[in-house]
Amino acid sequence: MRFSRSLAVFSALLTSAALAAPSYRLSPGLPSEDPFYKPPFGWCARKNGAILRTRQVTPSKENVKAAYQPQSPAKIISLQLPEDSASIDCAPSSALIRDSTSAFASQMPAEDLGLDQSLKNGYYVNIPDHEGSRALVFIGPAEGHAVLDSLKAVTRFPTAIPGVNRRTPIVLGGYSGGAHATSWASSFHPTYAASLNILGQVIGGTPVNTSRTSYFLNRYNAYPDVKRWLDKMAYPNGTALLQEIQQSSNCLMQVVIRYAYRDTYTYFKEGVFEGAAVRQRLAENYLGSDGSTLKVKTIMYHSDTDDVIPVVDAKNYAKDQCAKGASVKFILDTDRSHTEERE
Repeated sequence: MRFSRSLAVFSALLTSAALAAPSYRLSPGLPSEDPFYKPPFGWCARKNGAILRTRQVTPSKENVKAAYQPQSPAKIISLQLPEDSASIDCAPSSALIRDSTSAFASQMPAEDLGLDQSLKNGYYVNIPDHEGSRALVFIGPAEGHAVLDSLKAVTRFPTAIPGVNRRTPIVLGGYSGGAHATSWASSFHPTYAASLNILGQVIGGTPVNTSRTSYFLNRYNAYPDVKRWLDKMAYPNGTALLQEIQQSSNCLMQVVIRYAYRDTYTYFKEGVFEGAAVRQRLAENYLGSDGSTLKVKTIMYHSDTDDVIPVVDAKNYAKDQCAKGASVKFILDTDRSHTEERE
């Protein structure tokens, strides 16, 4: 697995980190039905990264604490999984609980993306619900800030990670949708969370430009102006599609199967992506459009035959960052699909 091999490169920086699991108790329901996922009264007055609630659960990984012993002092890997869903019920935290009914749980073996290896190497692993409580998929600023807020919380949680603090070394990693959240977090790190000791990131199959139709439709949940425009431009079958996206508990694999071979342009009137609101939101969500320069060491990898996310955008992003003085190593693989590159 390219991701796992690339993580090993950073082991010299993080020399050896495990899932904090004080005890195992609870197997709750889906996030849409679980009060734990509803922000408590007054949460808006709390600082970003504040710990609002905690609970102990039974992880889906058998005997986690017995099999994987964390080393001291603590080192952290933050894995952003490719949630890629407009449904809160696909939150990774729910899928990681034993006996979870989340549709995302069935994807976990394929989406492990270095979790087992990180645990075996003694790292503490942070897996955030980077889409937040509204499932804002492929909204770069929201995902990036969510990742950093999760790390602010983790580094204030010595009950789970003994001795953790803001100087605890951290490496970020993610593939596909997980790389999207990871790369935005790294972009915001110097200005939003500079106190976090983030040493590097490993990102693969990175969606730099998410203007592709399937990605863009998921913005229906995020922006009221885009929602109004899409509602106006939708044919009747498009209206039904948008309602399903908003209400469905389907996760990535279920959506791929359901909408395979469908041309989503046929759901909307011509010019749907030319509206002012659409152009503005696309520009806001183009990775690197804010002019930021990466301050952490970065490994990017991508297949030259990626059938889902064009390699050209990732290559251009890497070149642009290098021209600004960033430390980026770009690994180009050959003749691998998007799914094969992940494995």
